[in-house]
Formats: sequence, structure tokens, C-alpha cells
Amino acid sequence: MEGDPTSIVSNIQWKSWGGPQATGIGTGWYVEPNQIVAQGTHEAATVVAFNLGNCGSTYGYQAVIWYFPQYGETFSPSDGYYNTCTGEGVGL
Repeated sequence: MEGDPTSIVSNIQWKSWGGPQATGIGTGWYVEPNQIVAQGTHEAATVVAFNLGNCGSTYGYQAVIWYFPQYGETFSPSDGYYNTCTGEGVGL
């Protein structure tokens, strides 16, 4: 998703780390339904890292997802996430 601002969250401040899930708040690009990407806005996003395991020889979170609860979105890995080992989207 190179060049797509909806695939980036920046300035993450982690609220928890080390458990089955890590949770933080960052800034993402929110695009409302039926909007084009250029009409989006920078908004606070909740970030969740999950799926602890090995990525090669490194142990850590193997998946990350973010969402915008202020717009009714919720944590739902079944809707898709990013594989942190490969950088690829899964189910997106």
C-alpha cells in the first residue's frame, strides 16, 4: 500500500506493552465512507499490536491494526490487519 496515507499511523504513545495485546494512541488518516482518500483528515487512532510469537529469531507482536472509535469503529482483526513480519496486509 505504498503511497496510501490510510496505511500509516504515526506518533504512537503506547498505553500498555508486553501482554497478549499492546494498546496505544496515534494519528492516522481517516476517510469517511463514500469519500475519496484526498478528502480524509488526520485523526486520533487506537492502535493494537497482538499475536505474540516469533518473527524469524525475534519474539514480538506479529500483527497490528488501528481503528477510529470516535467514528464507531472497533478492534476487529477479522476485518484485516498488518503482518509485522512481512509488512503485508492480511484480509485488507
